[in-house]
Amino acid sequence: MRREVEEIRAMVVREAGRQGSELWSILELVDGLERHCRRLLAAKDEADRLSGLRLATVEREATAARESTTKEARRLKKELEAMAAANGDLGQREASLAEECGRRALAIAALEGGLAEARR
Repeated sequence: MRREVEEIRAMVVREAGRQGSELWSILELVDGLERHCRRLLAAKDEADRLSGLRLATVEREATAARESTTKEARRLKKELEAMAAANGDLGQREASLAEECGRRALAIAALEGGLAEARR
């Protein structure tokens, strides 16, 4: 853009020598347009920068949320594994107690049978 403005300015300066003050006012208009273009480009650069900052912020927030969710999922998985292990231990303990109860019931039945025989 700067090159185009310089080319226009050079052309106007050449013509100004031939045409007089009317072209000098055109040169002033070209200068005004150049300043306006610079402001527009600066505004566009700022908008791009802010857009990039917003995108970076959203990406950081998404990454943090994903990491937090992953961490929570791992914690829950460990908790479930611990509960499953405890449940398995309880199931094994229940089976052992049932087996012990069965042995004691047989022993009681044998004792009762022996007692009944002794009473006869």
